[in-house]
Amino acid sequence: MPSVTLRPTGAFHVGQDTGSERQKVYAYVPSDTLFSAMMVAWAQQGKANEIVEQFKAQPPFVLTSAFPCLLAKDDALRVITRLLPVPQVKLPSDEVLAPKKKKRVRWVSWGVFEKLCSALSLADETDEANFLQGYSVWLLKQERDQVTQAWERDADSRPWWTTDTVPHVALDRVTNAGALFHTGRVTFAEGLGLWFAIRGNASQGANIKSALALLADAGLGGFRSTGHGAFEWTWDDGDVAFTPSPDSRYAVTLARYAVKDQGEAAQSLKVRGASYQLVTVAGWCTDDALHTWRRKRLRMVTEGSVIGLKGSPSQDGALGGLVDVKPSGAPQAEFGARGVYRYGYAFPVGVRREALREVVNE
Repeated sequence: MPSVTLRPTGAFHVGQDTGSERQKVYAYVPSDTLFSAMMVAWAQQGKANEIVEQFKAQPPFVLTSAFPCLLAKDDALRVITRLLPVPQVKLPSDEVLAPKKKKRVRWVSWGVFEKLCSALSLADETDEANFLQGYSVWLLKQERDQVTQAWERDADSRPWWTTDTVPHVALDRVTNAGALFHTGRVTFAEGLGLWFAIRGNASQGANIKSALALLADAGLGGFRSTGHGAFEWTWDDGDVAFTPSPDSRYAVTLARYAVKDQGEAAQSLKVRGASYQLVTVAGWCTDDALHTWRRKRLRMVTEGSVIGLKGSPSQDGALGGLVDVKPSGAPQAEFGARGVYRYGYAFPVGVRREALREVVNE
């Protein structure tokens, strides 16, 4: 399946929903944020309504969130190692991997991810040297050696990304009084980038590329007017292939997932063996008169969660959908008939039953 690699050229601000606070940010770009940015680009090109109607009928493609990756020193857009969220499957026993280490791991490499989802042993991959960035990243020994060799230095010699807060002053238009506030930002080190995969109709590649071409300069996330979110990018056809699990009735989603209805919830979340976490997502939108409104909050299943499937990952229909989060308090005239949509399609990757936290016999 195709994948896209992004090399940030500045800081990013992808904020967490913490009320009025704007200090906490993610070190990745969630799928719903990524899709919303693309939708803005398509709206500028006059394609938004057409694409929304396609997704309402049957999604022409689904995409993952944009996760961190390590890039080559000699080629700023060539990926050496891709990171993925820790799947909520069974981890090695406490005798193999200490509980304190398990709690600190947030990201795993492609190799670790596939072994966890396939219920393969990782007993030989739990050396101290395989856990980087304060035990938050777990690589296979072979992957760590590749990174060290490519960069000609230790893979853990400096932070891969840093998060800090930036002070700002807002001036009252009437009194000219100043008010101090802070915003968060994440800065990726040299050699760090983001990547995401796409599954679906190959004909949609042109639309996605046209959106990325605009977003590269306009930016992703917040505070784009101050230079945040800009990037360089490249498209690779068939660059990503997950190990298939044709007999699996369970999957890890690599995108945020908004459950469509109660029937789908019963199959994907309430089934025995599912293991998931929820996140509350909000944000802002602009009406036709350029007034800013707070979107409706939405609870979504996070990346890395294990969900149930009706069939195999390749055969199952699209899970989730576009959710209209148009502000309930906004006058209808300000938005007209159009909706304000949040992307909520799952991106399932098969998991063997033996890998589940709860043993399931079928």
